[in-house]
Amino acid sequence: MDSLSIQQKVQRARLLCQVWSKRLLQENSIRTLLETLQQNLHASRQTMRQVGLVEICKRCEELEGGSCCGKGIENRYNEILLLINLLLGCQLSDEQHRADSCFFLGPRGCTLLARHVLCVNYLCQAARQELSAQALHSLQHSAGVELETTFLLHEKIKEYIRRSQLAQTIATITDFYNARKYGYEGFEGYRKSTDLTKLTSCVRALQSQGLLEAQRTVFLDLGCADGRVNILLSYFVKYSLGIEIDGEILAEADGRLAKLQARLEDAFLLPVPGNVTLLSGDSLQSEPYVEFKKKLGVHFSDVDVFYTYITLHDLFAAKIAREAKAGALYLVYGFNKVLPQYEGLQLIDPDLAGQGIVALYRKRLS
Repeated sequence: MDSLSIQQKVQRARLLCQVWSKRLLQENSIRTLLETLQQNLHASRQTMRQVGLVEICKRCEELEGGSCCGKGIENRYNEILLLINLLLGCQLSDEQHRADSCFFLGPRGCTLLARHVLCVNYLCQAARQELSAQALHSLQHSAGVELETTFLLHEKIKEYIRRSQLAQTIATITDFYNARKYGYEGFEGYRKSTDLTKLTSCVRALQSQGLLEAQRTVFLDLGCADGRVNILLSYFVKYSLGIEIDGEILAEADGRLAKLQARLEDAFLLPVPGNVTLLSGDSLQSEPYVEFKKKLGVHFSDVDVFYTYITLHDLFAAKIAREAKAGALYLVYGFNKVLPQYEGLQLIDPDLAGQGIVALYRKRLS
């Protein structure tokens, strides 16, 4: 985000406002903080006038040609802070009024209401010398109240959008890949694709049980095809690994990911995390895991959650029973009523999240 120009940040703030303003204003905590900030901003400006700072700054600007609003200060602003200004009713300009000053400095002063901490706290040496100790104390107090409210509102909005974006991002990913199916009824039916909508419910169930942790979990799809399951899981795990034996299918992964990324960006949603690693190879052989170890420092024995779409499920189960760490989970997609038993694995949930298609096993602890 820091590499964006201020014009790009303004545009993104407008898009955020267009997409999120109605929902943000319906949130009681956000609406209350916004109203409090308006009050604090008014009190802060009133203090500035009462102690004489407004007059000092006006005199400096008009008679001495000075300005604290130097060129480049605008680069400290991000989209959320600019969004707050839009929610406060500010009009963000597309053009700079003065080439030698901050982008947001207009003919009557700053065009923003909610400002960066540097702008709020800064007082030049001349102003400090002219103001009394009591005036400086009053300014510091009002500035502190203003900045605290701005920070709380900034973080609340950021978290709300992040949380809402994740749900919308996952829905977009499922729609994108569910429209691109593999296989057909018949002897090649085993290449039929995972329904990501159903799998998302299973992922949420695992997450609610503390079985998926973004900072810890290593996930492996033992037959990843174009990586769609890995893309979905990448938002919920530390490493999302995949192995695909069919090179032609795996070759489609990058192109589809690029199209998905473009769609997510256009919709102002979360990009796919950079924690997905897909390899061409045989999941039953050692070579892919040697490569994972070289690339990421993780091996088969480090995987927390294994996944397969029923194909070779029994052979994978045997490998997990032999080589995986105790307690590792095994998700098998494609089962309904008749469930196999695997030596060394325990059936934990025959119908994960009530989707009628995913069974959950765990390698026995002893």
